[in-house]
Amino acid sequence: MAIRPEDLVWKPFAGYPPAARVAVLVGDPTRPGPYAVRVTLPAGTRIAPHRHPEDRLYTVISGVFYIGRGDVFDEDKLEAFAPGTLIVLPGGQAHFH
Repeated sequence: MAIRPEDLVWKPFAGYPPAARVAVLVGDPTRPGPYAVRVTLPAGTRIAPHRHPEDRLYTVISGVFYIGRGDVFDEDKLEAFAPGTLIVLPGGQAHFH
């Protein structure tokens, strides 16, 4: 199986801000089990603190991805990650973007 960038179907996704778009690559993120998605967010988009029960792997493909850890959105806690970075968050870790 190969998934090329031109084959991606970008759609709004529940739980994300209205301007965000998600492309589901493999699996179904609304059901238990493994899946892979790509997310694109306009610059300046904020995502409130939240948690996921499972570990999360974030790969930065383009732009700069900002993520902070904690239960309160604190711009001073945001870390910037450049393209090529892989970020691993353990399940249950409160974080925000």
